[in-house]
Amino acid sequence: MLKNIILVAAGGAAGSVVRYLMSRVVNGLVAVSFPSGTMFVNVAGCLFIGFVYGLCAGKCRMDGNMSLLLTTGFCGGFTTFSTFASESLELFRSGSVIAGALYAGVSVALGLAAVALGMQITKMI
Repeated sequence: MLKNIILVAAGGAAGSVVRYLMSRVVNGLVAVSFPSGTMFVNVAGCLFIGFVYGLCAGKCRMDGNMSLLLTTGFCGGFTTFSTFASESLELFRSGSVIAGALYAGVSVALGLAAVALGMQITKMI
């Protein structure tokens, strides 16, 4: 268990640093008032987690420790959006279209509502 925690922590730290740097670079390259750095990181995280899951499931089986380091750790630190997208896709692919749509829709709606609520709470203190 301790080894798994260390793997997740190390991957998460690396993912967070890469997210910060990549987002700054993209925002510096794209001069618009749009969170292009965050969007780029979210899409890149989705691409990366899909690649890792593909390696884990395909001919090039990945060691469980490396998978934990890269998916839960690195991708979790880099962006949880990648996990959200992967889980949504898995629901759709397994035939649970309604569950997938509910999961995706409710997650986005509640996420937006939670951000708004958090902002409102700060106005009260």
